Amino acid sequence: MSEDLNKDQIDYDKSQLNKEYPAGSFLVTEKEVAMYCNSIGELSEICHDKSKALEAGYRDIVAPPTFCALFVRGFDRPDINLNFGKSGFHAGEAIDVLEPICVGDTLDASIQLSDVYIKTGRSGQMVFIVWEHIFRNQNGNIAAKVRESHVRRE
Repeated sequence: MSEDLNKDQIDYDKSQLNKEYPAGSFLVTEKEVAMYCNSIGELSEICHDKSKALEAGYRDIVAPPTFCALFVRGFDRPDINLNFGKSGFHAGEAIDVLEPICVGDTLDASIQLSDVYIKTGRSGQMVFIVWEHIFRNQNGNIAAKVRESHVRRE
């Protein structure tokens, strides 16, 4: 086993940290929202019925809070040239919805490396790589953030 590292000793391209990259633009359609709702079992009327959404004060049918996670898998991430570990895996994600996402919205997405840190577990040292995906709506407001963690281990 290699010697224990601290955060400052992790070998990667630190110039990538907090640098924002465009990831694409997405139109939120009724068909996509309906398909997503059906796939996750979402039954809320505001996610299926425009009149109910309008009655509740929304602009149109509302996408469920986890809707933006659909797009994250398709994003290309910059290579941070991490020099650690032989295997890796997805370690989880967290979603913050800051504004309702509705049918007809256009989401401009970006991605940035927000953190790289090390932890020691039962199997040894692990490096966590945290990417933040930011979704801005047509008004320029941040509608959602998806933080995705990946792990590399020795």
